[in-house]
Amino acid sequence: MKIYAYSKKGSALIIALVFSFCMMIVVGAMVFRQTSTSSHNKLTLLNKQAFFAARSAMQHFLLKAKLFPTELYDAVEISQGKNPLFNFTEFPSEYPDGRDAFEESLDRANLYVKKVYPPNINTELTPEGKPRYYYIKLPSKNSFLRLASYHNPDYRFLAQDLAKSSQNQKYTEPNEPSSEYNASKYLTYYYRDCTNYPIDNKSLQPNLEIIKSNNIKNPNNFDIAVEDGYPYTLRYSVADVRVQAIQDMKKYGEEAIEITVEGSATDFQNKVNSQLIAHTQRITRKGSI
Repeated sequence: MKIYAYSKKGSALIIALVFSFCMMIVVGAMVFRQTSTSSHNKLTLLNKQAFFAARSAMQHFLLKAKLFPTELYDAVEISQGKNPLFNFTEFPSEYPDGRDAFEESLDRANLYVKKVYPPNINTELTPEGKPRYYYIKLPSKNSFLRLASYHNPDYRFLAQDLAKSSQNQKYTEPNEPSSEYNASKYLTYYYRDCTNYPIDNKSLQPNLEIIKSNNIKNPNNFDIAVEDGYPYTLRYSVADVRVQAIQDMKKYGEEAIEITVEGSATDFQNKVNSQLIAHTQRITRKGSI
């Protein structure tokens, strides 16, 4: 009987030790999971802060584009070497009702004039009844382009020798301007102030700066009404603006651009997260389409 009692006590002790060990594993797993979740939540929060910083840059740029559309359009055209005042419209070969819009000129080879019908009979003719404009057909498109000078396509651009040899691109898509012209200068200057941090030790938008304070140790206790500074640093800027080639972009004074912005967030532990956002936007010289 005594042997049986001792065996029973020994079994209970083993069961208690196994149960305690299992509980330790469960508690350890919960603590580890809580730590991992907390760390993941911090990274997610930092990632979201960087995303919204980038969104701020995009909204800043689009607001400026809305307020100053002509300056943006001109800067984009100059960056390509195009004359921003020139008409790059591609006119369709037919009117909406199906009638031919052009006919070959009788006095100039390979040139066309626009056929006009009442009541717009005089829009394409001079008071003497002669053609006011001449057009050339784009070989790869069913459309025509108005010419300023048939013999000098560079007239459409801002420098000599920018016209390409291809007939499809000769009057519409210039070669990239030489670096000596610094053609992107005006576009860079246009968007450089769409940033909320100092550049070359100069604050471009001091009222928009969000700078981390070293006095804030616990961001959970942050009170913007009391603290001087923020528990994180948010920075945003426009990284690049490029011209996008979009099919059927035929209107005068219209371009498509791809805007790339960057936002970054730095938390109180000096961890940094950055985000890039790209957006394609149509712009016109006069504003909204």
